[in-house]
Amino acid sequence: MAITETECHRYATRRRRKGVTDGTVRTELHALRRAAAPERGLVGLAPKMDMPARPEARIRWLTREEANRLLAASKAHYLRLFVTPALHTGARSRAILGLTWDRVDLPRRGPSLPG
Repeated sequence: MAITETECHRYATRRRRKGVTDGTVRTELHALRRAAAPERGLVGLAPKMDMPARPEARIRWLTREEANRLLAASKAHYLRLFVTPALHTGARSRAILGLTWDRVDLPRRGPSLPG
């Protein structure tokens, strides 16, 4: 089956009927496009895909109770080591996972900022 605009519309319609949001449909279609990207050698050109509009960003902060429940549910030590700085800094997972000791200011209990 070819990836066409018509197929993208059909896919989006089926997913919406299952209660999936446009943001999720967009993410799924984007993942499909990246999987078939020319740099992977699977296709000559990336397929043209008609995607739903990008939804407005949601900003929602965890309540103190939710944060405490998240920490309590983080049974594995490595998970607590990830969740703790995530809660305290709001950093993205890639930034937390890429953190190195030379970038941590232990006396100030935070990231070491240049300058």
